[in-house]
Amino acid sequence: MIRGVEEMPDYVPAVDDAELYRDLICRIDGVLYAQCNMDANGQPEEIHVISDMSRAPKQLVRDIQSAMAARFQIKLDHRIISIAQIHMEKEVEDDKNRPAAIAVPLRLAYNELSLTTKPSSVCARVTLSGEDKEGVGSSHSGNTPRGKLYAVAQATLDAIHHYYAVEERYRLVDVRQGEIGSVSSVSVLVEADADMAGSRLLLGSAIDREDLHGAVVRATLDALNRSLAKL
Repeated sequence: MIRGVEEMPDYVPAVDDAELYRDLICRIDGVLYAQCNMDANGQPEEIHVISDMSRAPKQLVRDIQSAMAARFQIKLDHRIISIAQIHMEKEVEDDKNRPAAIAVPLRLAYNELSLTTKPSSVCARVTLSGEDKEGVGSSHSGNTPRGKLYAVAQATLDAIHHYYAVEERYRLVDVRQGEIGSVSSVSVLVEADADMAGSRLLLGSAIDREDLHGAVVRATLDALNRSLAKL
């Protein structure tokens, strides 16, 4: 057995998969940066993660293990995963071969979600928080399973617009519930305003931990958190 990794059937990792692993880990809530070092056999040997303070390190390690097992059928030993946590909007000291500091952008945190239902409609209310204030958004839709998903995602976008006190910069394109491996997940596709730099289509995802509508909020934030510095 390779140290730190127990292979499951049906998937044989390659050295080039390091970037795929890094991309998956960076999509987990709270993760800012990740680096996956491979051994000579093309297996993950060390995984280094920088995260914000929104999640406990042990929870992040468990999420990384679950995501890697579900997506790539690889069981990671928790001992090869290291987590470094930093405060948002602070400068991070770097080594001599890099700039002296890196400015870390603010990422909004999911605080609260409520759904008010009527026979034919539903109202979603989402509260997000930053370091110094909150943003509250709401949205109405038809009282159907799909309508509830759309209402929650749209309310999250509304909360972001209220937090930054800007006109509508993001438009909801689609919300999908599905499975990756045997793990239930949610994906949210958002279109950014044309005058914002970078890709106009932003895709986020989150694992459904028996909280489907909360996963919609987290997936919406996953799509947008790295672009919020441009608002």
